[in-house]
Amino acid sequence: MTRSSTQRTTSARGLWSSLLDDGKEPTAGELTGVLAHLQSPELRDRLVADMPGLDLPMELLLFGESGTAPDWNRMDTAKVYFCNYAATRIEEPPSACPHLVENLSTHWA
Repeated sequence: MTRSSTQRTTSARGLWSSLLDDGKEPTAGELTGVLAHLQSPELRDRLVADMPGLDLPMELLLFGESGTAPDWNRMDTAKVYFCNYAATRIEEPPSACPHLVENLSTHWA
């Protein structure tokens, strides 16, 4: 049975939020799930926008255009995951994820 786009997005966001908020080392299965979601540009962008833990439109979050400070613990955790992801992957074409994370972090700093 094929899941709808809404179901995939809800599942991806739930997994990502649990990884960023739990403070525990993720399992291999959880990391594999997130990596699978990152292969889809629309899911990737949504997960990057969810990093700050703010309930704002995705467009504002992706460009750091908010008067509210992000949850820096979530940002730091996400950055570690994305940097580890970038360090262990050789992609053709290269992934934009690490650059988006760095860009988002810089806009709030």
